[in-house]
Amino acid sequence: MRLKALLLVVLLLLTGCTPVSRAVAWSEDALGGAWEAGYRLEFHQPDAALVYSVQETYNQDTLTIIVENADGYTQVMEFGDGFAVELGPGEIEWQQQHQGPPWYSLLVLATQIQAEKPVRDEKWLRSGDYRLSLNAGLPAAVTVPEQWSVTIESFQWK
Repeated sequence: MRLKALLLVVLLLLTGCTPVSRAVAWSEDALGGAWEAGYRLEFHQPDAALVYSVQETYNQDTLTIIVENADGYTQVMEFGDGFAVELGPGEIEWQQQHQGPPWYSLLVLATQIQAEKPVRDEKWLRSGDYRLSLNAGLPAAVTVPEQWSVTIESFQWK
């Protein structure tokens, strides 16, 4: 009887430590919490990659994304309850109805993981078209192969 109980405890500990369970736990926490992330977004092009620096902040009510390219062009996007604001150089665009956050955002990734539990392959966790790698229970890299990739440089809970 003790052996069965010990095996059950070991099994529970091991299954709670898998990359899939850590990804699901992170996505639940990310959707219900507040955090800041900084990452490099790279669009894969035949001639040269397009690289952007992105800051993403989420607080359950509002998602703010600041994107900067190598030339210093900065775009600020803010998504809240039924509104979106987009700021570029010299322009403000207010939308009552919007298409939602960009598909490369970590908030969209967290939503995808909740919608479709990841499956582990040799190198990545797969959820839909997304490929994800974790480091210490946090996302380290995300990619849609041959289209774009994100390298997470910082992630902090608020």
